[in-house]
Amino acid sequence: FGFGSSVDVVTCPTDAFCLIGGAGPGPLASSLPIASVSVDGGQTWTTPVVVGNEPSGLEDLACTNAQHCVGLDGSGGTDSQGTGAPYISNNGGRTWAVSGSSVVGQSLSCTGNFCMSVGGAVLLEPGTFASTAFVSIDDGQSWTQQSLMESPDLTGVTCIAPNHCVAVGDGGLAGNTTPAPIILTYG
Repeated sequence: FGFGSSVDVVTCPTDAFCLIGGAGPGPLASSLPIASVSVDGGQTWTTPVVVGNEPSGLEDLACTNAQHCVGLDGSGGTDSQGTGAPYISNNGGRTWAVSGSSVVGQSLSCTGNFCMSVGGAVLLEPGTFASTAFVSIDDGQSWTQQSLMESPDLTGVTCIAPNHCVAVGDGGLAGNTTPAPIILTYG
């Protein structure tokens, strides 16, 4: 990646193809999200490419195969911690385009043409979050916000199959002084 860059996420949907992402040189609030590809199982990597134009870094990556990948350009130094702007690559991470949605969560998982993203935005009270979940049924092109029965601080998600995902967080409900681990299922 180079001096001053950070590598924060990795995905390897095949034995040979891997994609890493992170942030370019400089402070997080001014560095651009970048990604690099390996086609030999992580032995060598391409020169990093810029994924998006918003300062931050890639919060998460998901590839359904060696061609189609979705990345989340994170919130950087803004007050929208826990959110990300989705970008899509249809050529194995070599070029990227912004998705039709402006902001989804900070964590991402895709299987088939189904993707789920979870995360949340900082509320006015410091340290509290309003979590959200978003679903895409068209390879990450468009996203629909989902209703949550409760609003824990969701920080991770994995999809086992289309419409079958598990999200985790710390149960950090607004005003809750003793968060507890929480697991939510979708599907």
